[in-house]
Amino acid sequence: MRLGKALARARHRLGFQPFPAGQARPSAADFVRLPVTTRQGIRLIDPRDLSHAVFDGELVTLHTRGGPLLTDFTLQDLEDRLPANIFERVHRRALINLEQLACLDPLETGGYTARMQDGGLVPISRQAARRLRRRLGLA
Repeated sequence: MRLGKALARARHRLGFQPFPAGQARPSAADFVRLPVTTRQGIRLIDPRDLSHAVFDGELVTLHTRGGPLLTDFTLQDLEDRLPANIFERVHRRALINLEQLACLDPLETGGYTARMQDGGLVPISRQAARRLRRRLGLA
């Protein structure tokens, strides 16, 4: 309870405005660039240049056309800020840009490994694989 209130105060002070329940996430047309705070400063990234984002246990690494960037955004923050028609949460530790998806390699566990156009490999969980197959019109 106290932690939730503290997080709400911090978000309010930082100006973070999550999208209220029931309100649609923004589409690609709503975005020009995503401001991302990194150790090198603030980078303005076109969401279409973002291939995938992976949480490594401490920070989230954004894989962009300009190279990887470390940020303190959470994957949930990114998922809330990025257009839902392009990005898909495919694992508790990964988010991908469907426009940058090159192929899906099946795994014995029922999931996939996503091969991105930039050569990156991203794990896709079984549950996310079901959603992804429906979204791609495969099942």
